[in-house]
Amino acid sequence: RTSNFPHSMKKILPAIIAFLFAIAAQESKATHLMGADLTYECLGSGQYRLTLKVYRDCRGVDAGSMQSVAYSSQQCAVNSSVSLQLISGFPKDITPTCPGQSSVCSNGNLPYGVQEYVYQGVVTLPPGCGNDWVFGWTSCCRNNAINTLTNPGSNDMLVHTTIDNTLSPCNSSPIFSVPPVPFTCINQAVSFNPGGTDLDGDSLAFSFAVPQQTSGGVTYKNPYNVNNPLSTSGGITINPANGDVSFTPNQTQVAVIAVQIKEYRNGQLISTIVRDIQYTIINCSNQNPTISGINGGSNNSVTIYAGQNICFDVNSADADASDAVSMSWNQSIPGATFNTSSANHPVGTFCWQTTQTDTGSHIFTVSVQDNNCPITGQGTRSFTIIVLPCPQPPAVAGPDVALCP
Repeated sequence: RTSNFPHSMKKILPAIIAFLFAIAAQESKATHLMGADLTYECLGSGQYRLTLKVYRDCRGVDAGSMQSVAYSSQQCAVNSSVSLQLISGFPKDITPTCPGQSSVCSNGNLPYGVQEYVYQGVVTLPPGCGNDWVFGWTSCCRNNAINTLTNPGSNDMLVHTTIDNTLSPCNSSPIFSVPPVPFTCINQAVSFNPGGTDLDGDSLAFSFAVPQQTSGGVTYKNPYNVNNPLSTSGGITINPANGDVSFTPNQTQVAVIAVQIKEYRNGQLISTIVRDIQYTIINCSNQNPTISGINGGSNNSVTIYAGQNICFDVNSADADASDAVSMSWNQSIPGATFNTSSANHPVGTFCWQTTQTDTGSHIFTVSVQDNNCPITGQGTRSFTIIVLPCPQPPAVAGPDVALCP
């Protein structure tokens, strides 16, 4: 399914998928994939650093120290691949366990766990050539435990991103800066945000997308679909402006959700990325901690002029009064600070002295986590700072002069 791509991308996608089929045939092993995303950073002169994040069920096969990403451009007559290497410090166990508990990833006493792998590599494209580049990664297979898809264990996983190599200055894609939260309790309200942000200050639009495999979109079981990917009471929503996802699961289940970010510059679509992630709803009773809007209110967006300083507080809360809460942010706005108090339900203070070069839309994400056992409760919320160009001062003609009586 290619309906989320510009017309030029639809022409090239079959070629890259055929290439990915060949790669998948060489890696046909049960890795129990739980999610992935592929992003890039422009290094100049047609060079881009690719970053692939892969999330794996620790009960499956190791994801390995290298991954291959295929890429193609019809305009530039290129069809190739690049190797990405596992970077230092990974894989990491990101299972949300409380102190004293450990997941199966660490040979612990919990029967589940998820690891994050991060791979990077540099690709060089023909300078200034092609606005139709598509990069894609695939591997086998999704987790058999998924109960919202048809034959999930036979589905591979495909994630892709697009690059316009004709832009000047060159573009870096948005990134997902917050690791996914793969577990939550039945009948508890969930608020999470993948931390979609863009250092170039471009406009971002968030939506759900159909998770992909090399043969096309995955097949949902009835009644599930792209906008109803799991069983909830009241449905599931995504905020198109900041990516906040909200829902209340009403049964134990293992589901797949895909969040797409489209990046716009001056109204023109210049890049698309997708995060594919498995979400597991388990039978527990902990209530997730929450985060307020700006200065304790409900608003999470503010507009200022370049050169202005901004400071505001965000509060944490937890309906389980005995739970202690920790708070952090994703550090996605260079030069800004975020300090938290030491209380059981801390207050976070965000401050940023903007400059004339900071015009655009800037998103950062605040996360909270309690100390419930064995699985901690978590929540995220995003905040948007829109920085407008400083208005020109009014013309001053000097003091008034009396010309006639």
